[in-house]
Amino acid sequence: LEALSMEIPVLASNVPGCNDLVIDEFNGLLFEPKNFEDLFHKISKFSDLSDSKIINMGINGRKFVVDKYDLDKLFKHYESVLQ
Repeated sequence: LEALSMEIPVLASNVPGCNDLVIDEFNGLLFEPKNFEDLFHKISKFSDLSDSKIINMGINGRKFVVDKYDLDKLFKHYESVLQ
């Protein structure tokens, strides 16, 4: 969440929590848990991406976090649940 908010694309394991934040090839890359070959493949894939693709992934990550985790939206949601 912190990396995405700073426009840094993320490589993450495809497990609950991580895959709620990282959308594969949109704001980062997901690899299969405990699969070192897939991790290696995703690291290689990321290193081959163009600078513009990496920058776009970062921008997408920031937008995703701002849209989904905006504090005002969260407070309003909690307030509606508590009423």
